[in-house]
Amino acid sequence: MTTYVTSDTHFCHYNIIRFSRRPFRNTNHMNESMVQNWNSTVKESDTVIHLGDFALSNLRDIKYIRNRLNGKIYLILGNHDKSRRSMEEAGFMVMSQPHQIENLLLSHRPMEDVPEGYVNIHGHIHEKFYNGYHINVCVEHTNYIPVSLDSLFRRADLMLRWG
Repeated sequence: MTTYVTSDTHFCHYNIIRFSRRPFRNTNHMNESMVQNWNSTVKESDTVIHLGDFALSNLRDIKYIRNRLNGKIYLILGNHDKSRRSMEEAGFMVMSQPHQIENLLLSHRPMEDVPEGYVNIHGHIHEKFYNGYHINVCVEHTNYIPVSLDSLFRRADLMLRWG
């Protein structure tokens, strides 16, 4: 069992293709590519922590996509997500933010003040970077594939050692 992290998939969101210069022809191409990438990496027994902005659509479409994805999915609500209740109804375990796992602080938006000895794992800013002890896991930075929590621990360790 492996734990993965991702953010800002924005399933069904046509304008995100243009806004973030995503390499997809349309939302169907984007949705299908990301579902395939997800399922080729994440196994049914794995866990994914999604840092928000899962989809921009109605609850029926959100449920449909969620049900096609492997793994148990925890969701930190992003600014484009439906209510906690709706996302739980769609099959997500909704988490509060920031959520701490050892020295990683997981949030949707980058944290302005990251405590010493910690690294903020976040999304929200798509293809941009945030200075300091931050790792952006928006799909634009991860080739549209969830990344393992272990790899994030390794990156954070290097950041903290070498500043």
